[in-house]
Amino acid sequence: MQSDRKANQNLLCQAHVELILRIYLLGRRIKSLVKDQNQDQMSEVLVLALVRSRPVSVGRLALMIGIKPSAMSDKVAILLNRGLVQRVESADARRKLIMITEKGLLRLDEVRSELKQQCVINKLDLGMKEVADTLVTLNKIYL
Repeated sequence: MQSDRKANQNLLCQAHVELILRIYLLGRRIKSLVKDQNQDQMSEVLVLALVRSRPVSVGRLALMIGIKPSAMSDKVAILLNRGLVQRVESADARRKLIMITEKGLLRLDEVRSELKQQCVINKLDLGMKEVADTLVTLNKIYL
């Protein structure tokens, strides 16, 4: 019984490592497919997408994207100045969170439409079910 449990844990760890590697490779592939996109535009859209469903702290955003908090603060400051996000207090009022604005939602929709025209997904040769399943999995991991 104990050996079965340990074997299952080993399989889960191997699957975890494989998932991380695949996500990393997918990110590199997508980055190469959209390399003609302005990098600032892509990071803008990424931040807007991450704060679309709920307010998030700058530190958490930095962790989710994989950059230093100071670099994320700079990106957020630009988005604040453009009116795409706003600061709100957390429930316990101990920290400030970043939340998307109506203008930010419009910008996100605009860029998504541009990306749809490029249809990166078609270049990856994925079906709708595969894309939907991947999004569900990625939401569980990152949100």
